Amino acid sequence: MPLRPIDRIAARLASREPRLSPEGSYTEEAAVAVCLRPAGGSAEILLVRRAEHPLDPWSGDAAFPGGRREPSDPSLSDTAIRETLEETGLDLNDGGVLLGRLDDVHPRVVSLPGLNVGSFAFSIPEGATASARSEIVAAHWIPIDELASPVRQASRVHRGTAGERVFPSVRYADLEIWGLTHRILSQLLELARA
Repeated sequence: MPLRPIDRIAARLASREPRLSPEGSYTEEAAVAVCLRPAGGSAEILLVRRAEHPLDPWSGDAAFPGGRREPSDPSLSDTAIRETLEETGLDLNDGGVLLGRLDDVHPRVVSLPGLNVGSFAFSIPEGATASARSEIVAAHWIPIDELASPVRQASRVHRGTAGERVFPSVRYADLEIWGLTHRILSQLLELARA
């Protein structure tokens, strides 16, 4: 019997070392929680839409719950847990299981902050809920199979100070997943692939 996506992701994370950014290669740290909940024989992933804010470079984007590390956070995974609770009300300390850490990512655009993002995958109980709070305007549970579907693959043209660039993206309902979030999602989908 084939492994369910969450079990496959857990097994593959346990058998590999994540690629972490070297100390000194960034000025700030942030963390996101990649929350997976069972849905039948498959899984759903939690994505949020960030609120519009003129000072936020990721304003209005689809993202995983997360944010910058605070001095009071004992570890980067604690940042992901705290931010998820603040943004969605989902308490990963209550039934969440840390499956492992994905490879670090950082912005590839010079105008964005020297930020290193640690991504932590969590399995949560079936039926767990999340709602928009804090700087989030929507929370969506999306079937992993939909995010992996070739029909959902697209591209996004971004116009910035360095000119026009094209980024791969995934479109689902009113969300367009691109940039850092797309790079994290791509890692996860690769781990989930049978």
